[in-house]
Amino acid sequence: MASLLARSVSFFLLFSSALSTGFTPCPLLGPGFPPFALDTNDTIVGKALEILTANFDQLVQTGTGPNGDISPNTTFSIALFSANKGTAEDKPFFWEYHHTSPAFKKANHLSQNVTKDSIYRIGGLTEVFTLWSLLLAEGDQIFNDPVVNYLPELASALQGHQDPINLVRWSDVTVGQLASHMSGIARDCKRN
Repeated sequence: MASLLARSVSFFLLFSSALSTGFTPCPLLGPGFPPFALDTNDTIVGKALEILTANFDQLVQTGTGPNGDISPNTTFSIALFSANKGTAEDKPFFWEYHHTSPAFKKANHLSQNVTKDSIYRIGGLTEVFTLWSLLLAEGDQIFNDPVVNYLPELASALQGHQDPINLVRWSDVTVGQLASHMSGIARDCKRN
């Protein structure tokens, strides 16, 4: 019995001393470099930004560039920023490129070109990332819940209206239907 107690105490002391030393991670292999500081006044960075601008100029003028083709109906804005220290952190973007397609100007009767302050409709992959975030945070159990559980103001929008054709019955629309675009919500839907 004494030997069992002695072994238990020895094991406990060994185990507790291993825990008290703490965890020391292994260093990464290779040299350690200081954090990158973006200097937009640097000649290499300036030349790279000039080449980038020239590539986009070629793309919008010819419809083709070194990285592929572009539709003449495409309007876009691109902005680069840096979160690291350097001259780029003084302003929100250290490089911008904006292109307004002639077709967009004609269709929307715009008198000016798009700028950094232009508002674009979100689409494409935005919904995918939103759904992935929802699945990670909440799981798929909320997909069968009515959307009015999360946006109660939609339920109040129908009060006093009996027009089933022009108004959406939000209490019948689930989060899953809205997420999969099966709910029948038309583009540019206006709330009455």
